[in-house]
Amino acid sequence: MGMDLIDSLVLYSGLPEEYARRRLMFLIREHGLSPEHISVNEIREVAASFLQEIILNEANEDF
Repeated sequence: MGMDLIDSLVLYSGLPEEYARRRLMFLIREHGLSPEHISVNEIREVAASFLQEIILNEANEDF
């Protein structure tokens, strides 16, 4: 189930696939989680971190 969740998040993120997958895998491991066994609640936490990272990067580029 874990990789299916990751694949869905990458697909629906609207971001370049390679970038999204690489960052998500990094964040999953940074959270101490296993990509193969990540749950829906855990992927939500990782997705929130990913979104926050994107927003902060965009905000920094505006200044």
